[in-house]
Amino acid sequence: MNTLYVLFDHSCGLCTAAARWLREQPAFIRIITMPATSDRAAAKFPDLDLPRGAPGTLPAAAAPDQVIAITDEGHVYRGPAAWIMCLWALKRYRAWSLMLAQPHWRPRVARIIDGLGRRRLMLSRLLMLEAEADAVARGDPDSVVCGGGSCRTEP
Repeated sequence: MNTLYVLFDHSCGLCTAAARWLREQPAFIRIITMPATSDRAAAKFPDLDLPRGAPGTLPAAAAPDQVIAITDEGHVYRGPAAWIMCLWALKRYRAWSLMLAQPHWRPRVARIIDGLGRRRLMLSRLLMLEAEADAVARGDPDSVVCGGGSCRTEP
């Protein structure tokens, strides 16, 4: 595996911050993040049946409530498994990913990630985290996570 694509809810400030954090970390492989509802994500992954729309045109409910990670080999991971894959790709967190992938930890990881996914919009407001879609709607290109529908980090 050489590339991990990470699809996130760009209408969510917490998700936008997590995508930014992910790209800033030293990685073993290339990580490309993109809004799950972007045309680029729909074109790149047509079998995922992702909702499409311009920033701000889709209701938050249309975006997936969990991150989706897809390898360049075609393996798809959602929710807790996707986050474990994201950690596995990062140099500082691979050991954590291996531990959290163990059967003993998986239910705990699932409860935490599922809880964060359900409360992501409320947490975004509480922590005053701006969503990429809001920055785009404001016309502020400096605060946007990425341009052109995707972002990447090189290993």
